[in-house]
Amino acid sequence: MDFINEQKLFTEKQLIRQPWLIGIVLFTCIIILAVFGFGFYEQIIVGVPFGTNPMSNNKIIISFIFALIFSIGLPLLLFTSNLQTIITNRGIYYKYFPFINKFRVISKENIRNYYIRKYKPIGEYLGWGIRYSLKGNGIAFNTMGNIGLQLELINGKKILFGTQKPDKIIEVMNKIMKDK
Repeated sequence: MDFINEQKLFTEKQLIRQPWLIGIVLFTCIIILAVFGFGFYEQIIVGVPFGTNPMSNNKIIISFIFALIFSIGLPLLLFTSNLQTIITNRGIYYKYFPFINKFRVISKENIRNYYIRKYKPIGEYLGWGIRYSLKGNGIAFNTMGNIGLQLELINGKKILFGTQKPDKIIEVMNKIMKDK
């Protein structure tokens, strides 16, 4: 779907920047890397078997490589993930990099109802990201917070877009839906 020639009435790009989440991820990665790094150093570099039941040298090398990939990859994923929402007269465009790399569109003709609502990210969707509700609330695209634009589509599906700009997004939605 190409929106380059359309007037963008609303744009929002949200990053994952909760300090507590960043802290947990970095702490976990540092601990994992320290343990596997120390084991690698002790057994491969120094030549002393690591632990009371040491792994083979090949297994400790492979474990260290996986720990290194995990400890670099998880923070990289965290810092590059983002939700982009763009509203034009045609509808809502969204992508959630790196999981959804190309913009998808929900045309305004497919929207039966929409409203801003406060939601419980953990209670309703088990967290943030691209999440499915176990309580029949559909899918959520969110990075932080607990305010979202709830869409109810004509096919019965429900989609929630987390937003940090609820007043602006509802104002733009009211405008485009009036012209439906």
